[in-house]
Amino acid sequence: MSRPDRLAARRSPLTAPLRRWVAGMAVMLAAASPAHADLWSLESSVESRLETNDNVNLVKHPPGTVNSLSLSTALGATRRVENMATRLGLNATGVSQSGRGTADRVDGRINLSQSLSLESNDFEVSAGYSQDFNNVVQTADVALSPGQRRTASLAASWSHSINERLTSSAQVSRNETRYGQAVSNASDYTDTAFGGGLSYRLTEIDALNLQLSHSEYRPVSLGNRSSTDQWSLGVSHQWSERSSSSVSLGSYRTRTDGLALALVCPLDVVLCRAGLVPFIVVREPVTSAATGLQYSASYSYQLDEVSAISFSASRSQRPGGSGSVQRNDVVNLSASRSFSETWGGSLSYNMSRTSAPIAGSAGAFSVGESRQRSFAMSLSRQLADDLTLGLSYQRTEANNVGPSNSAQSNSVSVSLRYAFPTFDASR
Repeated sequence: MSRPDRLAARRSPLTAPLRRWVAGMAVMLAAASPAHADLWSLESSVESRLETNDNVNLVKHPPGTVNSLSLSTALGATRRVENMATRLGLNATGVSQSGRGTADRVDGRINLSQSLSLESNDFEVSAGYSQDFNNVVQTADVALSPGQRRTASLAASWSHSINERLTSSAQVSRNETRYGQAVSNASDYTDTAFGGGLSYRLTEIDALNLQLSHSEYRPVSLGNRSSTDQWSLGVSHQWSERSSSSVSLGSYRTRTDGLALALVCPLDVVLCRAGLVPFIVVREPVTSAATGLQYSASYSYQLDEVSAISFSASRSQRPGGSGSVQRNDVVNLSASRSFSETWGGSLSYNMSRTSAPIAGSAGAFSVGESRQRSFAMSLSRQLADDLTLGLSYQRTEANNVGPSNSAQSNSVSVSLRYAFPTFDASR
């Protein structure tokens, strides 16, 4: 790809208007601050974790067991002034590993948001930055191997109460994701999206939701470009004080423009077929379009005062580091129980499957599929009001485009978490 093409991939036409709009909303929210008392709140904690994992990178032939020692800190700060709120979230984790093929790293996340509530309108702008290892099934890009991933995000939203039952909303966002050199076959990308919706409250316990959106996906180092239009219609219901559910159904249409390898004869094709002139390999433009259904469903039930279960499943289109928009299927199951005032436990199962078009030869796209699933169990013991001991086990399985690329890992960890007293102040 030429330098102008790379610059065009980096700078989508939607980037400048998006940043101007978000900046304008931020200025408006700051200027609207009334002269009332400030309410401040601060929550923080620190956690140390020791973990052993027999295949930390989820490869077919692991080099051996890896022991990790990590130290994490979490901070949440909130400032409220009448109808405005500013929130800051910060998480940082330092990881030291011992074993073959390991490297120390620092993971973290920071997010800053500003909200304003008026009589019938709510506004919010937010900015965030995160760095992780792409190894948590619920949030990982399972089409890629675990490795360093950095994401910067910018978003703004607005909602308007038309009447007591009907509410409209609009959202816009931009994400830029970069991968470390250790993640093979990964492509940095940007994703810009905007959308809107309507929510209608049928009764006190039922609501109907309609959502429309459009997104533009741009890999930085590849020639692929994708645009996705999607809609969904959903309903939520509160069955009782203990149970609730929601379901939505919709469709998507994704158009992908890319480059594929092809054999071309520089002279008459008869000469190439006769072996007198060699074929040459060139990249030629190809286009694919995909349409399909997407859905989401969730259910939660509080069995009693100490036990709860939850379930969720979804199919959606989302950007990824494989160089194209991916279809992502996710299933989550969880159960938790408090055995006593100090002992608690949980079980969870998570599955994520990704399907993505891959530009190949003969001017066509093929489809690659990757899958990860994990089972985890944990126990916690509250040693004091602010001190908690945790034990956990997790098994993870990965299958990347065929059974020959399958891998498994088992990990056991023990953690100790201290929560500092909450600080509240006003002036």
